[in-house]
Amino acid sequence: MVLCEIAIVACDLAEVLGTAIKLHLLFHLPLVTRRLAVLPTAILVAAKGDRGAAELVILSQGILSLQLPFAVVPLVSFTGRRDGMDRFANPRWLACAAWAATSLTVVLNTALLLNLVRH
Repeated sequence: MVLCEIAIVACDLAEVLGTAIKLHLLFHLPLVTRRLAVLPTAILVAAKGDRGAAELVILSQGILSLQLPFAVVPLVSFTGRRDGMDRFANPRWLACAAWAATSLTVVLNTALLLNLVRH
């Protein structure tokens, strides 16, 4: 059980580091500033140990679910545009399906956030 939780936290850290590298390559942001994003997670894992690993995994997945629309909405928007994607743009049926899935995700994440705030 603990190994599974450590693997999930490691995947989250890898995602943060991958994002830092992508931001550096795309926008020339220094990696030093992006490395600071890993520091709070590393401190929490060290402080909580085995007892709080499950709570940290749930928290990290909750935060990632709230960040998801900020990545998916521009992606769906861009891949459906003919002027940006030319012949590689999504067909209308796929764009409609992508917007439906994106809308559902945003609604469910909003409901999750409201539920967490109320309790």
